[in-house]
Amino acid sequence: MDSTNNLVQDRIQYLRENTDFVSTVFNSLIGYAIIAADFDGNIIAYNKGAYQVYGYTPEEVIGRKNIETFFPEEFIKEGKLQNVVSELVGKGRFSHEGEKVKKDGSRFPAKILFTLTKDKSDQIVGFVEIVQDLTAQKQVEGRLRAGEERLRRIIDSNIDGMLIVDGDGIIRFVNPAAESTFVRPEKELLGSCFGFPTVPGERIEIDIVRPIAYGRAVAEMRVTDIEWHGQKSYLATLRDITDRKTIEEKLAFLSLRDSLTGLYNRFFFEEEMRRFGNGRFDPVGVIMCDVDGLKLVNDAMGHHSGDELLLMVSKILRDVFRESDVVARVGGDEFSALLPNTPLPMVGMICNRLEEYVEKFNQDNKTIPVSISIGYAVKNGPSPDMAEVYSKSDDNMYKDKRSRHGTARNRLVQYFIKNMEEGNIVAEGRAERFSRIFTILANNLGMNEYQIRDLLLFAEFHDIGNIGMLQRAALKPGPLNVEELSEMRAHAEIGYRIAQTVPDLVGIAEWILKHHEWWNGKGYPLGLKGEGIPLECRIIAIADAYDSMTHKHSYRKAMTHEEAEAEIRQQAGTQFDPDLVEKFLEAIKK
Repeated sequence: MDSTNNLVQDRIQYLRENTDFVSTVFNSLIGYAIIAADFDGNIIAYNKGAYQVYGYTPEEVIGRKNIETFFPEEFIKEGKLQNVVSELVGKGRFSHEGEKVKKDGSRFPAKILFTLTKDKSDQIVGFVEIVQDLTAQKQVEGRLRAGEERLRRIIDSNIDGMLIVDGDGIIRFVNPAAESTFVRPEKELLGSCFGFPTVPGERIEIDIVRPIAYGRAVAEMRVTDIEWHGQKSYLATLRDITDRKTIEEKLAFLSLRDSLTGLYNRFFFEEEMRRFGNGRFDPVGVIMCDVDGLKLVNDAMGHHSGDELLLMVSKILRDVFRESDVVARVGGDEFSALLPNTPLPMVGMICNRLEEYVEKFNQDNKTIPVSISIGYAVKNGPSPDMAEVYSKSDDNMYKDKRSRHGTARNRLVQYFIKNMEEGNIVAEGRAERFSRIFTILANNLGMNEYQIRDLLLFAEFHDIGNIGMLQRAALKPGPLNVEELSEMRAHAEIGYRIAQTVPDLVGIAEWILKHHEWWNGKGYPLGLKGEGIPLECRIIAIADAYDSMTHKHSYRKAMTHEEAEAEIRQQAGTQFDPDLVEKFLEAIKK
């Protein structure tokens, strides 16, 4: 026993004599537990840091405390301490993380370093254990992990896309919203190059490339400096503003474009006129175009058909004019074009080409016939100015319109008539039946051949106002509702306006307007009664009703002659002229 104590005392004395060890370990490393021991586990030295960590005083451990006291029981039983000693002898230095035991029996996480100690003759005399208490660090790490988890939940639920990009521009983190923005899964984004500038504090708009099926995307990006896993990184927040940009672009487009045709509008055209007026673009041609018969199409077939006509004209204009020309819709049926650096002969050639395109379009298409009146003028020098040139081209356009007025109208009316025939607005063979009946009836009434001719013309065209309802009320299988009935009744006035524009029909225009008046004054549109209704209108009213009743319709079968005759007689004196009813029925029998 005395020899063992003497050995320990000798080793302690050696350590005390080792000035470098004492000054470095025992004075400079306060805060770390440092224990020197021999290979028998006897503690030779024990610093203040060890006292703070373990709770034992130096007097309680030096010279008599076994080193195993500071290790958990299972660590000793599993032979782990022996493994540490073996590693230490083999390598001279060994470190690991594990648990240590305090005087009160509590355990704490620690980082442990073992290193061998030698005497003056370079003989191994024991080892030094340096222990760092990791309790506070582990608590901080736990709080950081909890905080990181909360942060991740916040980030994952954010509607904005969020990415973390390292200093090399590589994506290290993405949230679900960012996956949706890029339409790429997390596994594809992580580790890929971000590809956008990461300048903290700036707010920029970026175009995002996505699969073709998902279309273009625009995002507003903000970048912030952050630290990610100990490295300087950047947090990029992306707000998808695709819908907003689309709306802004549409508004910008609409501010300069005509909403129907997509051509420039009058505001933009006038701005360009001022710009072209400075002389740098001379000679500047101005071409005015007016769509012939647009009002007639609107009245006869509805504004949807008028819009179709305008769209057809706009397509022709796009095909004819050059990209450098400014083509605009400047009024309801008016279009205009500015042609920079275009001399007078070339402007005339372009107008001729426009007329050729219109004719070819009408030949190739069975739609509403297109007719455009054209006028042009050219500015070449300070006088006249652009306003005068525009006015001159407008005057020339109206001269052209007057010259083609009748032709354009006749084309449209012929189109209307053809559509009525193809649309079955009238029963098949009705014109021939009316011709036979009216000839007999007119002779009985003492009409001359001119009156009979006008009556037959009236019979052919009295329903021309129905052209606008081919796909609506005129062909509906079944009774009409209030709105449809009102629409049907408008056809008399529409037919009247159409007839007034056609020289051959002007003479029967008044009859077309009044052919739905009733003998008792309950008809439309004027509420005329009795002999205040033209004779021709009273004749058509009876003939139309009889022909309609005796021919099959989609919503009812045809009546017999006897049934129709009874119905006509019942309405005599109410809807029909009673005297004409008898004469008409006599003509039918013949």
